Amino acid sequence: MEKNNIIGNNIYCESFFITKGIVKIINMAKPKKKGGPKQKLSPEAREAKAKRDLEIAKSPRRMKMKRDNYAKRKEAEKKFGKLWLLGKDYDHEDGKFESIKRNRGNDGNGTKKEGK
Repeated sequence: MEKNNIIGNNIYCESFFITKGIVKIINMAKPKKKGGPKQKLSPEAREAKAKRDLEIAKSPRRMKMKRDNYAKRKEAEKKFGKLWLLGKDYDHEDGKFESIKRNRGNDGNGTKKEGK
């Protein structure tokens, strides 16, 4: 059997491809995980991090921001439609909707110095 990369490197697992009675093995690459790679933490560290993250997510400031975001999205959906909101986040610092990339990237300045 002959190895052949007919489909490309975007599907995972080895499978067979039959052409004119000849069986060919297709090399396939692993797909990217949604959300990026996982952190490699020990079970104790993973549990502690989950607890910290939940505590931060449920802080009064974050809960207020979530409520505000929900209300702003509902209002914008009525005004501009659902399609306008696709790929946008509400930026509480600037008080307007921005692309997710721009909002989470601190308006192009990165997040290393954010909050310092």
